[in-house]
Amino acid sequence: MNATKKLAIAQLALCIAFAITNSKAATFACEGTPDTGTNNETVCGYNNATSGVDASAMGYHNGATGASSNSFGNNNNATDASAFGYFNDVSGTKSSGFGAGNQVYSDAQQSSAVGYHNAAGIKTGSTTYTNVSAFGSGNHATNTGANAFGFGNLASGLDSSAMGMDNTASGSKSNAFGNYSTTSGEYASTFASSTKPQERQAPRSVTRAKPMVSRASQLVIPPLPPGLTGARSATRTKRQERQAPRSATRAKPQVSRASQSDVVMR
Repeated sequence: MNATKKLAIAQLALCIAFAITNSKAATFACEGTPDTGTNNETVCGYNNATSGVDASAMGYHNGATGASSNSFGNNNNATDASAFGYFNDVSGTKSSGFGAGNQVYSDAQQSSAVGYHNAAGIKTGSTTYTNVSAFGSGNHATNTGANAFGFGNLASGLDSSAMGMDNTASGSKSNAFGNYSTTSGEYASTFASSTKPQERQAPRSVTRAKPMVSRASQLVIPPLPPGLTGARSATRTKRQERQAPRSATRAKPQVSRASQSDVVMR
C-alpha cells in the first residue's frame, strides 16, 4: 500500500472521529488535502468534493451533490442521494446505492440498488418512478414498485417482481420466479425451473442435422481396364470345368437294395 493511500485511510479515521465529537462544526476538510466544502459539509480523504447543505464525501474521489447527500468509499457519486462502496452512481432523489458498480438513475426516486452491477430506473427515461428496487447481481428494475432480486432478473411492469435467475416480469403486478421464466400478463405469475432453452436445444439440432452415411456407400470401386473382363470370365469358366470332375469322383455311387440281394443269392 503506497503512502498516499495510507494517508487517506488515516485522514478518514480522523474525519469520523471529528464528526462524532463535534457535530456543530461548520465546514470541515481534512488538513493537507485538496478537498472543498461549504454549508456544513464534511469532506475527508483524497480528491473528494461536496456541493450542498449537510453533504458528506469521504474516501477517495467521491462526490456528493445536493442537500444531505452522502458519498463514501472509492469513486462514488451521489446527487441528492447516498452512495456507498465502489463506483456507485446514484442520481435519483432520496435513493441509495450500496456495493460495486450499481446505478440508480434520476428517474427512479426513493429507490435502491444493492449488490453488484444492479440498476434501478432508466438511463434516458422521462417518467418519474418511485420505490424501484434491484438487489443481487446484474438485476434491473424499471417501473414504480418493481423489484428484481437474484441474478440477471428484469422487472419492468408496474409493481412487478422477478426473483431467481434470468426471469422477466413485464406485466402489471406480475410475478416471475425460478429460472428463465417469463410473464407478461396483468396479475400473471409464472414459475420455471430449467436450463436455458437455447442451450438445451443446441445439441439436439446439431445431432439431427448430421447426415447418416453407411460405410458401403462410401466405398468406390474403380472400373476394370479394357479387355480384362473377358479374361476373368474365361478363367472362371475353366475353374468350373475343373471342379465338375472332382465333384463326380467324390460322389458316392447309388446302389439299390434289389441289386444287392441278387449278389447274395448267387
